[in-house]
Amino acid sequence: MKLSFSKQDEQFRAEVANWLADNLCGEFETIRWRGGPGDEHMFVEERK
Repeated sequence: MKLSFSKQDEQFRAEVANWLADNLCGEFETIRWRGGPGDEHMFVEERK
């Protein structure tokens, strides 16, 4: 079982994280750092 990410995976994750940090603002800022199992019913209107 491989438990690590490739260099390309890590670069993509960093790129997405940076994009979210720069662009998840305004009316969407309430969903920053939200998500994952058990959180799918939170902020439904904001995620549409």
